Parts: sequence; structure tokens; C-alpha cells
Amino acid sequence: MPLLLGVVAGPHRGQFPSSAQFSAVAVGVAISIVDGPSAILWTLVAYIVIQQLENTLLVPKIMGDALELNPAILILALAVGSQIAGLAGAILAGPFTALFAVWVRYVQARLRGEMVAGSVTPATIHLLRRTKSAQRPQRKA
Repeated sequence: MPLLLGVVAGPHRGQFPSSAQFSAVAVGVAISIVDGPSAILWTLVAYIVIQQLENTLLVPKIMGDALELNPAILILALAVGSQIAGLAGAILAGPFTALFAVWVRYVQARLRGEMVAGSVTPATIHLLRRTKSAQRPQRKA
């Protein structure tokens, strides 16, 4: 029962993350009062363990997949962002890290000479014209 209460209380915090955490655990503890002090303790333990697993494993994995970043890099960026700018830094760490990663990929592709979406230069236009003219079938006279 305590584990079930911890699992049920967790998803409600998706809409209002900071205040919903406290209200969700309060609901779980209030329900477990009926079963006694040990149930209250196990409810709190289950809630804390589930939250720690979610925040250290699940959320970085999902965000890392969505942003195409390694979860370890994302965790490091969140830690650095929160140390530099507090809550605002933690909130903005993911998008800024993703932006930086896209920029690094763009620069690497340009240095390798690959065509990158949005990078049309006179040299690429000339190259495209040459390849199109080479692909046209020759007319028979």
C-alpha cells in the first residue's frame, strides 16, 4: 500500500511541479495515517525513492533523447546552470545545452565540407548546377 501511494502521488506533480510535490506527498501521508506510523514512514520512503529515481535516471534519459544529448551531459549542464543562476539557470540549462550542441554539430559539418541545411553559398550553387547538368540525358541529334 505505501508503494502504491507513492507511485500514485508522483504523476500529479507534472502540472504544477513545485507545489504539487508537497501536496502529493501530503495526500499519500494522510491516507496512510489510517494504517499507523509505520505506513506513514514507508509512504515517505517510497515517495522519496521514486522521486530520486525519476529525477536522476528517468528525466535525464527522456530529456537527453528529446534533445539528442547524452544524459550525463544534461545532468552536468543542469548542475552548472543551477549553480550559476539558480532556478532560472536550471530551467534554461537544457535549451542552452541543446543550442550549443546544434551549433557544434553545424561547425563540425562545415569543417568537414558537408552540406548543412540552410548553408547555401555560391560554391554549393555551382556544385549543384554541375551535378544537375551531368545528370541530364544527352539529346540525340
